[in-house]
This record gives sequence, structure tokens and C-alpha cells, in this order.
Amino acid sequence: MDYSRYQALSCEQQDKVLIVSLNRPEALNAINADLHTELSHIFADIALDQETHAVVLTGRGRASFQARLAFTMAAFNVLVQWHGLQPNMYGFVPLSIAELSL
Repeated sequence: MDYSRYQALSCEQQDKVLIVSLNRPEALNAINADLHTELSHIFADIALDQETHAVVLTGRGRASFQARLAFTMAAFNVLVQWHGLQPNMYGFVPLSIAELSL
């Protein structure tokens, strides 16, 4: 799959592993609107990519994961939407790791 359209993310394929890097080192990889949008799109692309069996997430620059919580929530939301899961009355999505396997 061609990942060259992404600007806020950089992607490098190594065999069956896709290395996805947050590419905003000047902002300590803080998530802005562009990065948020690209994160939601890249996981949809990865789900369709039959050449990728594993993903390594990292970041460029000295603070590779300055915004871990925001990234984790963005990725989690994409997975929840992709699997069509609905939060319960408390706002939680009961699931197991097996349910999120791509």
C-alpha cells in the first residue's frame, strides 16, 4: 500500500512490519488536527493492507511520544468505530484484545 500521502506521519515498510512515525518533531509530536485526521485514516489503511502484519508506532525527534494519551485515545476510537462497537451506559466499551485483532 502507498502511504506517501501522509504528511504528519511517516511510514516505512520493513518486510511485513510497517513503522509509523509521528512526524511533528518541532512540536514534540503533539497531536493537532492534521495528525489526528491522519491517525484515524492510517489505521483504516493498515487494516486493508495485506502486506502489513505488524505495526511499530514511534515518533521523530527527541520527544517521540510527548502526547501518548491523546494518541492512545485516537487509535482506540478508530478501532472501536472500525469494529462497530458501542459504549455502554457508562461510556466504556467492553471488549477483549481478541475483538480488536486486525
